[in-house]
Amino acid sequence: MAMTRIAKQICYRAGLLRAYHRLRNRRTLTAVMFHRVLPVGDPRWASADPLWTVSASLFRECLEFFAAEYHPVGLDDVLRAHRGGAALPDRALLITFDDGWADNEDCALPLLRAAGLPAAVFVVADAVGRRYLWQEALRSTSRSGTLAVAAEPLINTLYDYEPHARAALLEELIPARNQEGTPDMLSAAQLRHLHEAGVAIGSHGLAHVPMSRVKDPLEECRLSRDRLAQALAGMPGNVPVAFSFPHGIYGDAALEAARQAGYELLFTSDTVLNHTDVPNGGGVLGRIDIAAHEICGADGRLRAERLSCWLFLRPRRILGGQ
Repeated sequence: MAMTRIAKQICYRAGLLRAYHRLRNRRTLTAVMFHRVLPVGDPRWASADPLWTVSASLFRECLEFFAAEYHPVGLDDVLRAHRGGAALPDRALLITFDDGWADNEDCALPLLRAAGLPAAVFVVADAVGRRYLWQEALRSTSRSGTLAVAAEPLINTLYDYEPHARAALLEELIPARNQEGTPDMLSAAQLRHLHEAGVAIGSHGLAHVPMSRVKDPLEECRLSRDRLAQALAGMPGNVPVAFSFPHGIYGDAALEAARQAGYELLFTSDTVLNHTDVPNGGGVLGRIDIAAHEICGADGRLRAERLSCWLFLRPRRILGGQ
């Protein structure tokens, strides 16, 4: 990752990065992670966290890159391979989203459909039908200068609050976000539309609290699964089979809780490529965040050499264990 910008450009233009990728990463699954996708002129763009948001045009360019350099697969393909069925193709790639933002349905889905690519969305169960994800609302309020205290220490403190007490305090801290504007999070109707459109729905916990901070990890996993299944009631395959650990934080206890709750595929934020020619450690899979500031030029356009290095050179590992 220490290659200079010029060296990256030379290697990419000479075809060396692509050749290296096609040989070295042949038997791997690359899982990429997005959060928000918005047109730059969208009213929600101004309050969206730039670290976790890509423009619609950049997302489209990323999809073109994925189609050219990988064999994109769906969550059902990954699950089938995990269960011992058909193996994944060479240089497999899975597109995922975390949190359950409304723009995953109204902006990202049309672009995915146009490109003919599958995806999975990991949803914070308690955020369905809500106006905001509480951590991001606090950060946005802090960035606007209307929060009297620093956001991160407050968020860290609120992790230990009971849900009702936390909700009451949030009503006081971010009343404008709670009452005005377009809702940030998926509605139940949007969630069902995504599922109907073939986008796999997985769980991202109940309230987006790190698993190390919840009182009962098994209950957290079960409740989030049950609530999403209820939201998708009556639809085929409505029970989620995959779990994405909130904030990427997990340990042996969290892995065991997720498995006991019935999840077969467990996604982390470990920035690794997943081997596909050996058992995958009990379905524990790393993902790589697609960060706009790492892969764009000053004009906001994708720099293919940067995205190539961002993805192709990651370590290959087997995560977790049975």
